[in-house]
Amino acid sequence: MAIKKILVPLSDAKDVNGALATAIALGRDFDAHISVLHVRPDPRSAAMAYMGEPVSASMIDDVMNAAEKRAASDSARARKAFEDACAKAKIAVGAKAPGLGKVSASFHVETGAEDEVIRIAGRVSDLLVMARPQGPLAGSQRLVLEAALIDTGRPLLIVPPKAAKIGGHVAIAWNGSTQAARAVALAMDFIAGAQSVTVLTAKEGGADYRPDEVREYLGWHGIKANVVQVAGKDDPAKALLSAAGKAGADLLVMGAYGHSRVRELVLGGVTKHVLQTATLPTLMAH
Repeated sequence: MAIKKILVPLSDAKDVNGALATAIALGRDFDAHISVLHVRPDPRSAAMAYMGEPVSASMIDDVMNAAEKRAASDSARARKAFEDACAKAKIAVGAKAPGLGKVSASFHVETGAEDEVIRIAGRVSDLLVMARPQGPLAGSQRLVLEAALIDTGRPLLIVPPKAAKIGGHVAIAWNGSTQAARAVALAMDFIAGAQSVTVLTAKEGGADYRPDEVREYLGWHGIKANVVQVAGKDDPAKALLSAAGKAGADLLVMGAYGHSRVRELVLGGVTKHVLQTATLPTLMAH
């Protein structure tokens, strides 16, 4: 899959420098356009919390005005972070395709529920790049991540706080699942361009994930890969990240998993742990 449009959701200016710098670096690698998206909450949503309560109309107006001021301030900080990153990288700002050997970027603001906006915008992008969540996954942050991971049909690259050059050594988390296979397919541009590739796999409950077949498959694409068995039955997520670090990987490719419920989707334990603790960039696909 050719990567030509990279979407960077930017809800605020906190902890985004790594994600922006990584997206810009990838834009250079792939001659791609970087579309930075800031979603402003609808001020009316703040007033919804008071529906049915005995409050005056003037109080509702005050709540909406305060919400609008916060939204405007967040938008201004997000735009400044974008402009500073573009100026530092000396890249063109504009909505046109950059052309061969060039990278461009644009900043967009939409109003609404962030997960809904990202769900739609992500489907017409080749790759989403987001900063790694800080702290527990809850509320709107969880909804946004689930929308990006599950509902866009596109790969999501999670970047830790510090900017990193990625793709020199790619580690693939392989367990034979559809999600893992999809992640490999969607990350093929990264895998094919890497200097080293390591397949990380484990035998759980006697299951054999046939890593040699993955190595053979990559070989048909001209990619030479090593296979490393991961031992960590009690804490597979921690073992996976440790193995990727020991291998010297600067990018982890893995499938994203979730458990369906009646009205929500809860991310699987390994996926959630990696999202919260990974110190290397991680590309996930559902």
